[in-house]
Parts: sequence; structure tokens; C-alpha cells
Amino acid sequence: MFKFFYLILLIITTTYSTVLLKAPSSFYKDDSLIFTIEASGSSIKFPEINKIDDFIVTKLGSSSSISIINGVRKSTLIQEYRLYPTKNITIPSFKVTIDNKDYFTDKKKIILLKAKKTVSNDMEFSIDISNKDLYVGQQSIVKIVFKYRKNIPIVDLRLGSINFDNI
Repeated sequence: MFKFFYLILLIITTTYSTVLLKAPSSFYKDDSLIFTIEASGSSIKFPEINKIDDFIVTKLGSSSSISIINGVRKSTLIQEYRLYPTKNITIPSFKVTIDNKDYFTDKKKIILLKAKKTVSNDMEFSIDISNKDLYVGQQSIVKIVFKYRKNIPIVDLRLGSINFDNI
């Protein structure tokens, strides 16, 4: 009985195609929003995505994996996309063609969050950059400001290393 159940499960997972949209439920202002579409099947065709809600979408890349189980070839493709929205956004449903059949991703609403500043009556820390729109290799001045009340004794103040990866 167990072998029969295992055989049915194996047939279902290898013959049915799947499409999945992976995206965060929220993002912060001035951050990029990265989402992926994952599809499994034998022959997969993704849609061309150029804009979502008037925001330009760029394709970051793709990855693939192929598995052959009992002579049945199944490939999984993942396409990764990025956009820079400035408001709440809804990623629409996209049509992905798998093995000459059309499948649709789910729609997903993504909410814009605003970064909150830590409130303290004793100190304040801020970072300011001279150029908001940088290109690769462009120099810019980063100003780090630490303010504190005069009457607070500060002993052994240190600033750890700052990482500017993916700025």
C-alpha cells in the first residue's frame, strides 16, 4: 500500500507544473524591491516584464535546475526582477507558459514602509550623503553626525566599521 501511495505522489509531483511569485510583503522608501518568479516544468516561457505601475522593471538574472526522475525531465527556472517603487504597489498576475499550457502567478500587494528614527532625548545619530543618485565609480561625501546633550558623560565612544555594500 505504501509503495502505491509513493508512486501516486511521485507522478503528481513530476507531471504537474507549478508557478510561484516570491516577493516581500513590504519595502522601505528608497530601497529596491526584488521579486522572483519560479516555474517548474519541461518547457518554460516567461513573460516580458518592463513596467509595473509605471515603475521600470529590470531583469537581474535567472537560475535553473534540471532533474530527471524515471526518465521524466523536469526543469525549474527562477527569474529575478528589480524595481524602485515610491509608493504601495501591487504586482499583477503574470502568465507563464509551461509545456504549451498557460499558468498564472498570484497578485501580491506590497506596502511602502517609512524608516522610523529612534527617539531619544539624550542623543541623535544621522547619516547624510551629498548625492542621492550615484552611478558606479562616482565619488560622494558621506557625513555622519552624532549629537548628544552636553551634560551626559560619554566614555569610550566607538564607531564600528561601516559597510557600504549595495549602496
